[in-house]
Amino acid sequence: MKKSLLAVTALGLSVAPANAALVISQNAIGVINPNETVICDGVTDCGGALTGNFINFFSSVPGQAAALPGNNSSQIAVRGSDRAAILAVDSLVSSFSFDWGSVDTYNSINILTSTGNFTVSGSDLPPANGDQSSFGTNFRFTAQFDAPTFLEDIEFVSTRNSFEFDNVSIAAVPEPATWAFMIFGFGAIGGALRSNKRRHKKANVKVSYA
Repeated sequence: MKKSLLAVTALGLSVAPANAALVISQNAIGVINPNETVICDGVTDCGGALTGNFINFFSSVPGQAAALPGNNSSQIAVRGSDRAAILAVDSLVSSFSFDWGSVDTYNSINILTSTGNFTVSGSDLPPANGDQSSFGTNFRFTAQFDAPTFLEDIEFVSTRNSFEFDNVSIAAVPEPATWAFMIFGFGAIGGALRSNKRRHKKANVKVSYA
């Protein structure tokens, strides 16, 4: 039981880092990370979690929004007059990603977490010239946290037309309380197995932290 309590304490520290770090990466547009689940596909499938000002479109709207390459489904655009769309996540995650189209320097995202906030602008992802077909400006954007982090909101911001995006997904991890119950459950199983210790050798358990 003592070992289980220590494990819960260590877990509590690991899921609530004082200063989380973020690693940004780019992949082919439309390729969703296998460990992530889509939480916002267009507007109709966002479950009311997307608020603010934006438009929903299926194909390019001249002067307003350009469709993401190969995407003929519902998409979202934040125009200069819209300023921002806010997606409420409110989940403990290890990463999140979305398809980002025709990236421009005036596009940016604000990542709001319980341990601190991050901002990534289009100028951080060159060439950010608004090209509507190049891989360099149309890609799957992924933000990977160095430890499970409570992600509150993602703000999609643009000061000009437009910030186009779709298929926002997250890699959710169990809440600390869930892990605690799991660990205590393993402890109960261990207690039952201890009754057979005269017939079985004790296993060596190695715990590693990434």
